[in-house]
Amino acid sequence: MEERPKYCTLPDCFNCPYPDCIFEQMTIEDYMAQRELDKEFKERSISPVSQYQRAYYLKHRDEILKRNREWRIRTGFKDTKDHSEYQQQYRADHAEEIRLLKKRHHEEHREMDLERMKQYYADNADRIKAYQKQYYQEHHERILERKREAYRKKRLELKDVAG
Repeated sequence: MEERPKYCTLPDCFNCPYPDCIFEQMTIEDYMAQRELDKEFKERSISPVSQYQRAYYLKHRDEILKRNREWRIRTGFKDTKDHSEYQQQYRADHAEEIRLLKKRHHEEHREMDLERMKQYYADNADRIKAYQKQYYQEHHERILERKREAYRKKRLELKDVAG
């Protein structure tokens, strides 16, 4: 840690003889004071409800954990990895039903969704144009290459049909 300059008046910086502070480090006293302020702020920022819940949990921790364990056994609850596997399996088994529900929802709410999209684009036109311009500038070469490839493919198809 650097030593404080000879005429430094820290923490009374308003009366410092230097035009710009040349000692911008915190002292041990500053760290100690900041630590106390942080503790005090943290104590004040915790709501009474949170304090009560934490105290209750600490007092009844074993009971709560036992009750949770029993519930997992009783319901057959698995951890989140097993749960995601279950969800994947469910979606695979009910794919047609899910597809039809989504399709029906889309048909019922089509007009409302279109209105919402129009309103969004009207409200954010400048932001959307700026994003599109930035994206085009960043991906210019890839876009051109994709267009060239599509053009080549189309010409080959036309040659095959004509020839």
